[in-house]
Amino acid sequence: MDLTVPDYAYAFGFSQADGHLSKGAGRKSRLGSITERTRSADFAETHTAAVWTLCSPEARTTVNGLGLPYGPKSKTIKPPPVEFSRRVASYLSDYGLDVVGVARNPQRHTRDDIYNVLYMTELAQRLAAALNYPNCLGSEDRILLNLSSPMAAAEVLGRTTRSCSSRLWCLRNGTASPHSHR
Repeated sequence: MDLTVPDYAYAFGFSQADGHLSKGAGRKSRLGSITERTRSADFAETHTAAVWTLCSPEARTTVNGLGLPYGPKSKTIKPPPVEFSRRVASYLSDYGLDVVGVARNPQRHTRDDIYNVLYMTELAQRLAAALNYPNCLGSEDRILLNLSSPMAAAEVLGRTTRSCSSRLWCLRNGTASPHSHR
């Protein structure tokens, strides 16, 4: 896995933040597979997610050696011990500098020991305004705003009332980030 390739670096970073690696038993006859899993989640009554199964012991050992720990989601996220593409992080920093005049260097959050890029007060409002361009709402957000009822929206969208209530509050109060209701 060549992490100097931005697509691989992104996939690896995403796996570190929202995946888990199992050691697995034995040898499978294929490198991996991608399947879908539908289940109930705390944010939706029915949620479908893509699942990447890495069957090759050599591939699992490689991604583990790059810094993806075995086991469930982990707080031990850190840059890999090899050269990797910094394009996403540098883009985020450059974008913030262009829009609000301040660059951020992603650092671990003290309380949770996770990486966090933080903009507050007026800087956050200006950045949110730039990201939430006219007509950028997704169809689910439009349904939420049109129905104006978390209970009705939950039924239409197949989500929990709590999830819809929270998202509707964020949309009405200007704190919603694009596509965070997925």
